[in-house]
Amino acid sequence: MTTTRCGHDTPTLSRSEAKAFMAARLPDWILSENGQSIERRFDVKGFAKAVYLCNLATYLADKSGHHPDLQLGWGYFSIRYTTHDADNGAGGLSVVDLHAAETFDQAIA
Repeated sequence: MTTTRCGHDTPTLSRSEAKAFMAARLPDWILSENGQSIERRFDVKGFAKAVYLCNLATYLADKSGHHPDLQLGWGYFSIRYTTHDADNGAGGLSVVDLHAAETFDQAIA
């Protein structure tokens, strides 16, 4: 699935909209308490595997133009999506984030 670009006119999703999409298509992701981001954490052996996941996320982000927040360290990698400029700059979770997460999941499958 290709992620579309987003901007100030990108609408945000309600918690119920996000939960419905995630239940059907992103079961390994967690919706933040405030409903403005989704995150997935990977516990891996060593450092290199975390770096490989980070490199994949970076490649997909550059390809799609939608960039997640990434964290990695020895034994873990975490990826979080939110649309910073959605809803006229207020930010929040958008369909662009859900599609980007789905693209990442497809790439690691």
